Parts: sequence; structure tokens; C-alpha cells
Amino acid sequence: MDQQLLDFIRTLSINDKKTLIGKALKSAEECGELAKAVLPFENAPGTTHRFIEKNKILQECVDLMLTAMSIVYDLGYSDEELFSMMEKSLLNGLNCSQKSKRLKLQFLMKCMSQ
Repeated sequence: MDQQLLDFIRTLSINDKKTLIGKALKSAEECGELAKAVLPFENAPGTTHRFIEKNKILQECVDLMLTAMSIVYDLGYSDEELFSMMEKSLLNGLNCSQKSKRLKLQFLMKCMSQ
């Protein structure tokens, strides 16, 4: 991710007047908005009267990511700590040997940087 963008997100997060609880609740709200967009997109029963474009789902994902990152920065974590935890979570999520996990992660990171 672009360093200037990360710095901007950090600055906004630090200057945000919400408490940690407020930021957590905002993240929960954003998660609900994502669900509200995904359900009709997937034609879930009871939601087919609404039409949702794929771009709306992207918007809600970004909103959720930004609110979560605001919590990370509010707690004083660095970009390096954030990305290290992401890598750790990705490795834990892959269901295979350590060598295979690292190869898959390297592949994923390479794809994301393109």
C-alpha cells in the first residue's frame, strides 16, 4: 500500500475524536452495511427487491478496512506491525505445511503488488 496513503489514514485516525469503543462500534456498523450490500447482490431471500452494484460492495469493504485501520493506529501500532500481523494471520489461515505456506504467501504478495 502506498506510504502516503497510509500516512494520511494514520493522520485522520489519530485526529478522529471517537473513542476506541466508538471506533469499534463504527466498524461493526460498517460490517452490517457490507452485509446489507452483499445479501441482495447474491439474491438472498427477502432482499431481491433491492438492486446492488458490485462497486457498492467494494465501497463497503473499503469503509470497513478504514475503520479497522483507525483502531490499529489509535492503539499506536506502526505500519510494520500491522503488516506483520496480516502476514501472520495469512500464514495461520493457510492449511498446509510451513514451506508451502510461505510460498503461497510470497505468491499472494507478488500478485497484490502488481
